[in-house]
Amino acid sequence: MIACRRYRSAPAAGDLSNDRKRLAEFKPLFSVANGRAVEKLPTDSLFSDGVLETMRFDGGRVPLLPWHLARLRKYVHVDERELSKALQEADNFSRSRAGPLVWRLRAGRAGAGSQLDLSVSPLDSLPASLTVPGVRLYPCKTRFTWQDASDGRKALQRARYHAARSEFSACQDPYFDGILCDPSGFVIEGCRTNLLLYIDGKWCTPDLSEFGVRGVMLQWLTEQISVTPVRLMLADLMSSAQEVAVCNALRGVLPVSAIGSHGFDCGANTKALQSLIKQKLW
Repeated sequence: MIACRRYRSAPAAGDLSNDRKRLAEFKPLFSVANGRAVEKLPTDSLFSDGVLETMRFDGGRVPLLPWHLARLRKYVHVDERELSKALQEADNFSRSRAGPLVWRLRAGRAGAGSQLDLSVSPLDSLPASLTVPGVRLYPCKTRFTWQDASDGRKALQRARYHAARSEFSACQDPYFDGILCDPSGFVIEGCRTNLLLYIDGKWCTPDLSEFGVRGVMLQWLTEQISVTPVRLMLADLMSSAQEVAVCNALRGVLPVSAIGSHGFDCGANTKALQSLIKQKLW
């Protein structure tokens, strides 16, 4: 069990998690909804059904845009004219801004009708306390339930992820992400990342056939290298993996230096993945 040292001002029971507060106060630099520019967007909680694509705009483009759009179209029907207009307006805005940006695209049912919106905001740099020598992961007590069984989409209904992140968001020790398991205890993913495990000379990732999000960065990596799905309990993962990394479409690949108190080497195989992304994406 991980001892979590808490700030004196830790949130009281019943408070919104830091993540949910951040989303409620979220003010993008630019946003467009259903084909027109708007100043405010509805919160995720107002969607009765919907999917989310979180994309990185860097170097004048969204390098993984084809993969994001393929996943979006797989799970929801979108008005292609509205989608094309939103992407073009976001592109026009983003080209005048320095540094990498976050594009947040949502599509689904909101209120009595459908909603397709896209917002643009800065991609914050990660502090060294989170990333040097690698990121630290918190083994969450929160687990998926059988009602959370997923077809791989990134849904806007993310209560389970908010609950898991609230476990470590108030910790004094800096954790980048938490690990979620399925009802049987098999490792599935991070709260905002997919997991990469280097075991006996090959890259593996937890089996996502029943739970979790099939991330776009993970999908891209599987098209570049061999990645084998595995089913592992957390204790087995920590004893068998020589290297662990996390990945998502915003940050690429980040080495993991520890899960709880169990340390890992940030090795050459993870660095090779980072080099591959830098060479081919950004």
